[in-house]
Amino acid sequence: MAEELSTKIQNLEIKLSYQEQHVATLNETVSLQQQDILELKNKIDTLFKVLQNIKQSSDSGIRHIAEETPPPHY
Repeated sequence: MAEELSTKIQNLEIKLSYQEQHVATLNETVSLQQQDILELKNKIDTLFKVLQNIKQSSDSGIRHIAEETPPPHY
């Protein structure tokens, strides 16, 4: 009986060890994904600012292509 209990405890310790390893791997994966998400958010913010600047500069006298008069050779 004691030997059976010892075997069960040993099996549980092995399973726990594997679970701890998997949790550590998953934690690392989540951390890397969080870094990727933050980097993508920063890139989106930068792109948004660039697009806002383009929009603001086009509001300062540059007309939309549909509003432009055709060149003289038409």
